[in-house]
Amino acid sequence: MDLPRCQPSLAQYARTKDAILQKVVAKVIYCMADVRELRYRARHLGMNDVLKYIKENAADREAWDMADQGNNNFKSNIFAAPFSHSAEHVI
Repeated sequence: MDLPRCQPSLAQYARTKDAILQKVVAKVIYCMADVRELRYRARHLGMNDVLKYIKENAADREAWDMADQGNNNFKSNIFAAPFSHSAEHVI
């Protein structure tokens, strides 16, 4: 994500009508949203907009599903408490 054209490049691949490329892009962004440190950067770069585009223009059902899962991952984790290495777990 440190590359200056990361988001535009992924968006370009998402705009194809190739279902495989759309699924790969959605999976990459889904994985970004799954890691706290990357989630906020990905959201700031507009990666969730790429997922929205794929959902609205999916080449097949699997591409739509992957983009939907990625979007849900952004939404469900947006309010997650930051991970703390020193936090004690209460049982």
